[in-house]
Parts: sequence; structure tokens; C-alpha cells
Amino acid sequence: MPADGPRVRAARLDLPGAALLTAGPLSLVYGVLESAPLAIAAGVLLLAAFVAVEARTRHPLVPLSFFAHRTRAVANAATVLLSAALSTAFFLLTLYMQDVIGLGPLQAGLAFLPFCAALFLAISQVTRLIGALGVKYTALVGLALTAVGLAWLARLPDQGAYAVDVLPGMVGVAAGMGIGLLALQNAALHGVTEDDAGTAAGVQRSVDQLGGSLGLAVLVGVTAGAAGVGGFRTAFLYALIGVIAAAAGLGLAARDGVTE
Repeated sequence: MPADGPRVRAARLDLPGAALLTAGPLSLVYGVLESAPLAIAAGVLLLAAFVAVEARTRHPLVPLSFFAHRTRAVANAATVLLSAALSTAFFLLTLYMQDVIGLGPLQAGLAFLPFCAALFLAISQVTRLIGALGVKYTALVGLALTAVGLAWLARLPDQGAYAVDVLPGMVGVAAGMGIGLLALQNAALHGVTEDDAGTAAGVQRSVDQLGGSLGLAVLVGVTAGAAGVGGFRTAFLYALIGVIAAAAGLGLAARDGVTE
């Protein structure tokens, strides 16, 4: 790699924006976890204040014009929903295998080895798929595989078996994760320049983590509020709806020629 040239201007840290962008999601997730309406309202207000600050400051942490690029906006929105589904799957499958099937902690951990194998295999094929299908259709393939896996998990029985009831859905989610997230990351970095590459990468990682946090807070809460295995089925069904919504949004963007 050639050495970077001299910097022509020094970057300034947007401290108010950074504080609001930290406090807003924190308050929002806390409010969902604790069922605290005031905290949820505070989170929404803090995020609204973040938008207002970014619109007025001379050196914004995240320029609002960044989201005018529809490819990035669609990819980041889809990442939130996909990450919510994936984080929920990790957590709830662990609980199901231990509390319902009766596996011990070590056995439950080893039961995720096929997940890891499917994930690594999917990741190894992403570059090839993007070359053959393009970013938009590769992302849709990942979302479709995730949806199939979640649909299988949404039918978890009261007395399930690992090989029949968990493994097929687990493999589908793993393949979808490996393909979908990497394709969406490519789309989220589409068309970046030296000036906004760091912003694009930071936003993409932030929405990934925010999606996982909100997914756990909301969907695990759904599980806890229902009796028996019905909570698991409901949570996976909601996760499935979120992934279908992400695929629909990406599909509309693809139809309009938004992503390449």
C-alpha cells in the first residue's frame, strides 16, 4: 500500500453529537429492557436532538447528507433488522437447547459447531456470489436463507429434538448471516470516498450493534412474557417478519436501481 499523502486539514471531534449518539440508543435500549416509557421517550428525544445538532454544526460526527445516498440508507436499515434476528437466534437457541431439550452448557456450546461450519462456508463464497450476482442479489440471497432458517425455528415444538427441530434452522440462519451481513456491509460502503469512508464504516458497525441490542431487548422480552415454548415460536416469528421486511425494502431498492 502506498503511503498516505499529507493531511490538508485537521479533523475536529463533534463532542455534542458523540454524546447524544451514545446516550440516545443507550436510553432507548434500557427503556425497552426495563419497560420504562420515560426512558424510551428520552431515547427518542435524544436521537432527535442528535439530528438537530448534526444539521447545524460545522463539523458533524455524521453529516445528514450521508443518508441521502439511498444505497447506504437501505443497506444500514436492512442491517438493523438482520442483526436483530441473528442476535435473538443465538440467545434463544441456547436457552431452548438447555431448558427444553435438556442439553448441558458444554453440550449446547458444541451444538453450535455446525452453525460455525455453515457460517465459514458461507463467508468463503460471498466474494464469488457478489461477482456472479452483484451486491443486491447476494444480500437478498442471504436474507432469504435467514428467513428460511427462522421460519423453521418458528415451529419449535414443546418437546423438540436437536437434529430435527434445531439444526436445520440453525444452519439456515448461519448461511444467511455469512452471506447477508457481508453483502450488506459492501452495500453500506458503496461509493465512499476518502472523506466519508470512516463515517460509512462507523455507521454500519453502529447499526449492526444497535440492531442486535434492540433485537435482544424486544424479542427476548416477547419470549419471557409468554408461557412455555410458545414464547420462542413468537419471537422467531417476529424476527422472521423483520427479515422479510428488510428483504422487501432491499428488493424495492433493487427494482429502482438503487444498489449495484
